[in-house]
Amino acid sequence: MGTDLAFAGLDIPQIVHTVFPDAKARVHSEGENLQQYDFIIPASAGQEQLQALTQKLLAKTGWHNPMRMPGIPEDLGVMYMGPKSCMLQVTLVKQDASLPKGKKSLLVSNICGKS
Repeated sequence: MGTDLAFAGLDIPQIVHTVFPDAKARVHSEGENLQQYDFIIPASAGQEQLQALTQKLLAKTGWHNPMRMPGIPEDLGVMYMGPKSCMLQVTLVKQDASLPKGKKSLLVSNICGKS
């Protein structure tokens, strides 16, 4: 069948709503080895919530030793690598002309490369 066993589709909206109850999903795309969501969240959301969300998402992936990747400032997000070139990325976007006032965008990507 060619599906990658390491890729576990996550219920991203459900997990996001445990940290940001009023998050609104704006755009999302899903494919065989890909999930990407863009949520609108309050501008007051900060690093603590981002870390809480990341930990919940990582727990759901079932990865044993996710490896944190450098390169993203901590207040903007995190990226973790898992097995079979899987990647989980959680990023905040503060400046976006399409965002309502007092809001920012939360991007969540769960991607696996073909093994």
